[in-house]
Amino acid sequence: MSNVDVAYDRQSELLAVARGLILEQGINGFKLIDIAKKVDIPRSQLYAHFRSREDVLVSIVVEDLQNVRDVVIDLVNDESLSHFERIMVMQLGPIFKALGSNGRAGTQFIMSNQSILNAVSQDTRDSVAMAFNNLMNSSHQIWMGAIYDKQVSVNEEQMLETKRLLAIFQRGSVIMALHKAPSQLMLPIDFDFCYSYVFNAIKALQWDERVVCRRATIEKNLQQYFDKPF
Repeated sequence: MSNVDVAYDRQSELLAVARGLILEQGINGFKLIDIAKKVDIPRSQLYAHFRSREDVLVSIVVEDLQNVRDVVIDLVNDESLSHFERIMVMQLGPIFKALGSNGRAGTQFIMSNQSILNAVSQDTRDSVAMAFNNLMNSSHQIWMGAIYDKQVSVNEEQMLETKRLLAIFQRGSVIMALHKAPSQLMLPIDFDFCYSYVFNAIKALQWDERVVCRRATIEKNLQQYFDKPF
């Protein structure tokens, strides 16, 4: 194993420790030095990988964006799913994850508070941008696959309009699920409501009548890919 591989594996191990600490302490309570204490290493070894708590948090974002892209690629290659079902899983995944977090702040919370990126280096911000762009390109492939395979009768512009609408809905739903504000201050949100909204928006794209959308299959894939703390 090369030195680069060793360094990458070590950084991944430290990020895993950081994730656990964030779940225990929350974003605001988490400190960089807590990682060194948890794994009993000198600060100098920790600083070889991360210079600040913001570096750790943003590195988690990058890692999770890469993981979600892997999920999207798996969905593209899963021939047991219809195009409709692939889009449903992709759109509901972040919401499903946020609803299951019980308000514990994780990567999605960081992404909804992007001012944290101002505290890290340009190289780190570039890493986030690259990971995000890679994810968006892979996600776009799922959407356009339905058009290429003639499963919907709308054109690309009409599909992109639905895609934009659902992106706004997804982001708002994730933020509401994560913040867990009192119901009198923020509208309550649940999975059934989100499922119905996303389903109806996608169904309006005029699908071929032979295309299936099985809720049990969608929920199974959500649990497989998105039933994780972050």
